Amino acid sequence: MRHSLILFLVLAAAGCVAPYEPPKPVPVSTAKAVFADYQRRYAATLAGVADRLERGDITTAQQAADEIQAGIQAARIAAFQPMGDRMNAAVGMERWDVAKAAAVLRQMSQEITVKGAP
Repeated sequence: MRHSLILFLVLAAAGCVAPYEPPKPVPVSTAKAVFADYQRRYAATLAGVADRLERGDITTAQQAADEIQAGIQAARIAAFQPMGDRMNAAVGMERWDVAKAAAVLRQMSQEITVKGAP
């Protein structure tokens, strides 16, 4: 046992043994949670534009449409970021693999299956 430890230390000092790196945690955000977050952000965008209309900050249909479009885009980017993070943690660009990517995407698709949907 002692000789094994000494051999390991010598090899590690020579750079023959890679240092231990714990695996990166996979984000736990489920696809359903992502969609729920998006719904909250979408609703907040609409309510915010309604408030601004009532205050007179927005006075034209084009201004309202532009604000809604910008808010929904920001909501989508922020809400769906965890799914991208999850994909990167599971597959990543440097170790990307067709089978791994397909498995992660299939798992996410099953998480968001809606009852009664076609």
